[in-house]
Amino acid sequence: MERVDIIKNCILSGKRYEDIIGQIYLSMPTFAFENSYEKQYEIMQKISNRLDIPYYNIQVTGSAKIGVSLHKKTAFSAASSDLDVAIIDRDLFVKISEKIHIETNGLTRGDLFPKYKDKNTGKQVDKHEDYKRNLLKGILMDNCMPLGDTKRSWVKFFEDLSSEYRKDFKSISGAIYLSQYYFVNKQKSIIQYVNGFEVIK
Repeated sequence: MERVDIIKNCILSGKRYEDIIGQIYLSMPTFAFENSYEKQYEIMQKISNRLDIPYYNIQVTGSAKIGVSLHKKTAFSAASSDLDVAIIDRDLFVKISEKIHIETNGLTRGDLFPKYKDKNTGKQVDKHEDYKRNLLKGILMDNCMPLGDTKRSWVKFFEDLSSEYRKDFKSISGAIYLSQYYFVNKQKSIIQYVNGFEVIK
């Protein structure tokens, strides 16, 4: 049975979202590595060694984990899909967030945060508010990190890792979660897209 069908059945049966996520994201094998468990270990071990965190604090999310992107409604493809990695580690979260706090003078340097055009309004906005919003949700994402040594180092590592495994994934990226609670909370917001889900051909 496909993972999406398992999620749907679990929701219909009234199973708690926390239990669904535990079953799908924390217990089931990763879709992208079903035929290459050694490669999964190899990649996760490199992340573990580089960031000095336990291997078991690293989880795969997104289409690489369940075989489809619930948000984009597309199937996983080695040629065009990313490997999204969740690093659930309190010490690393504190270490990185403190560095960013120092680099931005207590988050007051809004000019250091990336800018983008809002698709709905067309207005130019920056990632300053997005970063603070994610911080309150216990998440650090590199696309919201401000310019500085911390972001440079983080992005460089994952770019190098992506280059090494270009045949397997479009890119590899990592987000840091303060705790498993915040990781589960994030996945809860994602699996709600499963209602009426169909892959776009």
